[in-house]
Amino acid sequence: MLSTFVSYAAEAAPEHHIELPFSHWGFGGIALAVFAFMLGSLWSFRNTANKVPHTTEHAPGAHDHDTPHEGPGQH
Repeated sequence: MLSTFVSYAAEAAPEHHIELPFSHWGFGGIALAVFAFMLGSLWSFRNTANKVPHTTEHAPGAHDHDTPHEGPGQH
């Protein structure tokens, strides 16, 4: 009975077709352009961390990288 009511209500409701401003290919092209722009901006900042000079000094007691490596469990 509920399905009959729903089918009658669906037939009685007028269809409103909303026209998109451009075709589906346009939306795909815009999405592709946006992702290409984001990839280009990400690619432009590659390897920038290695180009920044390290000016900070080590805090007293910090691990010194010049000491030999200690294995697991050795402190």
